[in-house]
Amino acid sequence: MAQHQGSHSNRIFIKGTLKGEYYPIFSPEDRNPKSGSFIRTYSLFCHQANAWYMRKELTNFIKYARQFTRFADIGSAEGFYSALFASMHPKRAEILSVDCGSETGCIPLHSQSVIQQNSEAFKPKNWKYTKAYITGPEKKTPEFSLPLDCQIATLAEILEQEKFDPEIIKLDIESSEFDALGDSAMLRYLSTHRPILIIEVHNLELRQRGLRFAETLDKLKHIGYKVEDYDTPDYLKSDNCHVVLSCTNSEVLKCR
Repeated sequence: MAQHQGSHSNRIFIKGTLKGEYYPIFSPEDRNPKSGSFIRTYSLFCHQANAWYMRKELTNFIKYARQFTRFADIGSAEGFYSALFASMHPKRAEILSVDCGSETGCIPLHSQSVIQQNSEAFKPKNWKYTKAYITGPEKKTPEFSLPLDCQIATLAEILEQEKFDPEIIKLDIESSEFDALGDSAMLRYLSTHRPILIIEVHNLELRQRGLRFAETLDKLKHIGYKVEDYDTPDYLKSDNCHVVLSCTNSEVLKCR
């Protein structure tokens, strides 16, 4: 799935969906001895590029992301998908990477290194990193600790704050997809702007909270969204899965 070429020990070539298609990305280099071993993030990136059970998630992302140049990566962690998007659209990509920056999920200094190195390589039109914990309008705090400079906000608030209207949004926020997408303000935003949605559905965590993704899906269908792709057909029951949705009332080009 990935190839390692050239003199750059931290460069990973990710296989696309077309014959001979590869996209290079750069994992963090060990530039700061206080930032933790870069091997951790390098290994994580290799895993995301190579694991057989993640291949459908990856190919679905590439399939849809190649059509657009404005991407919001919500729950970006160290930035694998943000870097891949930058590589797919050199000099044209506009990226908003959002993560809470908690060390329970990533190494924040590595996120900055990924942005720096991949920006140097692919020169995106703009790439902003925002430290925020995305939740619903109740602004409930998580059970884990957040950095002092992390704001708690709804997704609609962050997009308004950054003045950023993405054409494609990827969410991987550990069951908070229920809170973020169920927010009435966000539903109004989606109804107006109609971006493609790629959602990691955390059914196991949702069940533990007494929630069901089916409720969120019903709200999205009500404003014109439908499921276009998935990595497992049992996406309402599988413990963890990914779905791609597009707005049927949109003029957005759909993959067929």
